[in-house]
Amino acid sequence: MGRELLGKHSTNPAGHYEDIEFLNLHNDILASHQQDFKVKSKIQWDINQEFQQRAQALVSDRNQHAIWGWKDPRTSLFLDFWQMLIPDCCYLICYRHYMPVIKSLITRDITFYKEETSRVQRLLHPRYTSKEITTAGNEYLAVWIHYYSEILAHVQHTNLRYIAIPFEDLTNGSFGKLEGLHEQGYALHPPKNFNPQLTRSKKQMSLEYIPDPALVRNAEEIDQHFKQLFKNSSPF
Repeated sequence: MGRELLGKHSTNPAGHYEDIEFLNLHNDILASHQQDFKVKSKIQWDINQEFQQRAQALVSDRNQHAIWGWKDPRTSLFLDFWQMLIPDCCYLICYRHYMPVIKSLITRDITFYKEETSRVQRLLHPRYTSKEITTAGNEYLAVWIHYYSEILAHVQHTNLRYIAIPFEDLTNGSFGKLEGLHEQGYALHPPKNFNPQLTRSKKQMSLEYIPDPALVRNAEEIDQHFKQLFKNSSPF
């Protein structure tokens, strides 16, 4: 899953586990389009020759291993590209409801803000009022909708090989769906338990977040699609 992984931070003390080289590639593609990870709508990506060569080099280097992969949520934005480059790739889709995702991201932002400012600065220039939290929350909700819409579109309209598992199944130790990896030819076994340090859910702040009703309707529709997806015992 990578030799150099994104390490821990006060907001995620157990580490992030993104492969740094894939993460950097995705961030560089985003930056070349004047974007960061907060993409909220469809973009026609221009993945130039340099990016294609970097991606191919990453794949070629890791193909020396019988089983390999990477973790990075930004992959969701570039599924067309990776599907073309690695047509037999199998995707492990971890689905998490939008509210804990939004609260987790805002909690992280507030933590960063507190670490980067003094108490006096925060008193003189307060941030993250209820209004600002709502603005940030709605932006992250739009991001959540776009990411999961991209995943859903590929699951429904391409020959994507995948296993979809709810985030809650991982945290409560229900790893049965991961047995599907054997059907894909992977000699991997699910873990016996889940390390609670890998989620900061219990450390999220109490936030006064009022989501936009229109965004919620879109998000709920996606949520229903994924619930139906989980009922499909043979997505392959």
